[in-house]
Amino acid sequence: MTVDGPVDAAELGVVLPHEHLFCNTLREYRSDGLLDDRALMEREVAAFHDAGGGTIVELTGSTLGRRPEDLRAVSRATGVHVVMGCGLYRDPYLADTGIDRLSVAALAEAMVAEIVDGVGDTGIRPGVIGEVGTDAAWVSAREERSLRAAARAQVATGLTLSLHAARWPVGRLILPILEQEGVAATRVIVGHLDTVRDSPYHVELARQGCYVEFDGFSTTHEYDLERMVRDIVAVADAGFLDRLLISHDLFRQSHLTAYGGVGFAFILEHVTGRLRAAGFGDDELRRVLVDNPRAALTGEAAGGA
Repeated sequence: MTVDGPVDAAELGVVLPHEHLFCNTLREYRSDGLLDDRALMEREVAAFHDAGGGTIVELTGSTLGRRPEDLRAVSRATGVHVVMGCGLYRDPYLADTGIDRLSVAALAEAMVAEIVDGVGDTGIRPGVIGEVGTDAAWVSAREERSLRAAARAQVATGLTLSLHAARWPVGRLILPILEQEGVAATRVIVGHLDTVRDSPYHVELARQGCYVEFDGFSTTHEYDLERMVRDIVAVADAGFLDRLLISHDLFRQSHLTAYGGVGFAFILEHVTGRLRAAGFGDDELRRVLVDNPRAALTGEAAGGA
């Protein structure tokens, strides 16, 4: 499901599974934390299309300034499919949402209503749940409510659930919560693993069946690029190539090419060369860029044609 309606999964092409086109993180990043310029975003996304890109998964939920109609406009202007997310993100973005006054069931029902009927009166439907997760090394009470609601929405609708699980191995705490609600690990993407510098942990998650996502390719720091490639190769060498996803997670103005950042074409124009130098061939790159994200979104068998 895209912001312009359903498309055949075979048409998705190269997928960036964790990005933001319109986003408000001002409470953390001040003036750098607002993406709200549609004309600029059309230009930035067009560069991804011109580099060979097909689909962007936009994981800005309702608490982060999601803009469904602008997402559809960007998609139509650029020819790039956009899959929109839903959910309540993490602390500190949960404090003023009213989450404390609603039951988990009510939160889940609201999410399912968006997925089935569309957001508000736009008719634009989410195609993925997320990003939702935690701010720290533990799961707060509000975050647990958000996660349980997202899990129930996943079970009810079958959509993939994408996690914010940064800096610490907090996936070990989140996954049991999701499992209690009936979510299969194979329908979960654990994001921001490049920020958790623990390669055995990455493999552990892949072994459980999760998609492991290295989405920090917004950096140009040589050390970080080398480390991410090394961790990606380690997951592949452990036998879990079909669980790997990569993306940029662009969410600040400084991440865009207009402000000196890498932009949405960086993976296709630069990171693929680094992966080739590390031993990836055409088949491995297609798996990571095309087949795996398609399977993650659709629930098809990993590694499918």
